[in-house]
Amino acid sequence: AEEMARVMGEPAKAAEYHGLFAKGSNWMDRNLFNGEYYEQKVNPKALDLIPDTDSCKEGAVKREKDDKFPDWPQWQLGKGCLSDQLMGQWYARMVGLGSLLDQTRVRKAARAIFRYNWRTDFTDHAALSAPRIYAANEEKGLLTATWPRGGRPGYPSLYADEVWTGIEYEAAAALIYEGLLEEGLSIVRGARERYSGLHRNPWDEIECGHHYARPMSSYSLLPALSGFLYSAADGHLAFAPRLNERDFTVFFSVGSGWGRYRQRATGSRWTAEVAVEYGRLELSSLRLGLKRSGKVTARCGGRQVPAAARRTAAGSEIVFAEPVTIEQGKKLVVSL
Repeated sequence: AEEMARVMGEPAKAAEYHGLFAKGSNWMDRNLFNGEYYEQKVNPKALDLIPDTDSCKEGAVKREKDDKFPDWPQWQLGKGCLSDQLMGQWYARMVGLGSLLDQTRVRKAARAIFRYNWRTDFTDHAALSAPRIYAANEEKGLLTATWPRGGRPGYPSLYADEVWTGIEYEAAAALIYEGLLEEGLSIVRGARERYSGLHRNPWDEIECGHHYARPMSSYSLLPALSGFLYSAADGHLAFAPRLNERDFTVFFSVGSGWGRYRQRATGSRWTAEVAVEYGRLELSSLRLGLKRSGKVTARCGGRQVPAAARRTAAGSEIVFAEPVTIEQGKKLVVSL
């Protein structure tokens, strides 16, 4: 909301929203981080805040007490390590908002998710998986939650012992954004091995039902691995591949069109191509995760366009003298 207010020329609103963000961020770092990851603080008066009614729908928190923590309602996490505790940070990375919390703590939490919730064997876990089993025997997967520091409630979060691909892909992308590439890819490989077609349909990743929506979080692996960022307001497009840097190709999609990006290295020369397969794309600058400077040439649709390269903390930024429009079926080619 703060960034949108700035784009819309409302600095007072932007300042108001920033103040709310700063308060929330500081409070969470101060109160929820336990040294390894972010945990839930259950309000001892929570039971008094829940309406005493039988009209609660299935799955809602009710007034029933937890047998291990009588001040708590059932289905809480407490000191548990939740696999999607960085969901907001994951989304913020995708849209270029940076760190919402202390970056060092975010990376510690990412490591903790993999350390405590990743399993390479479920042989002894199936009996605990209530109410549904999505990983078994020699399969690999990421548990929704664990309690490495103890304190598991008598009635924990209902699906804590399950494995959901929707959370796995999200957590994997979150780890990749925080620099844990191999750990993130391990989670993805585990999910794809379970849905290889041998035991499960590779086109139907079940969770609460068939063809469930949450696994669409797999799309976030594309921006996470490619370093894709886009701002329509500023005309900025960015890529910074986290693997196969010397020969990398990826699909991208923005509001005005979609296409593919490719970068290749030949000796000391790098070439970046932005091809529009549908629609059109107007760019003022192209940011690359390449720490290169020196001579730059740019051509769009076969026509040379004036451009200059400058070094940034993240790599290089190609700035065009005037906005460049890539029409459908055309491509922008930049050489460094």
